[in-house]
Amino acid sequence: MKKIKIIVFDADDTLWVNEPLFTDTREKCESILAPYIKPSEIEEKLYETEMRNLHLFGYGIKGFVLSMIETAVQLVILRQHFRKRNTTNHQHGKRNDSTAHPAYP
Repeated sequence: MKKIKIIVFDADDTLWVNEPLFTDTREKCESILAPYIKPSEIEEKLYETEMRNLHLFGYGIKGFVLSMIETAVQLVILRQHFRKRNTTNHQHGKRNDSTAHPAYP
């Protein structure tokens, strides 16, 4: 059996240079959606979407942007759905579970 003599790591230096661009873009997206969704939730969901889409798009700007769009659309549509549902329930004299409980400080 041969002994391993050398292990080589190929760090992709293009990621080091481009990472600030990805971070700035994500932060701009978060600031646009901030009135509707918590930035931490956007970041979490974006990461989940990127990981789910990795096998489709690979690494890079294309996958990042497509995942960002998908995340924003899903989060906004989800918020609108629940807002509409809660408004409809209140119009019919119903309350959802979260409004049926007292608030505690």
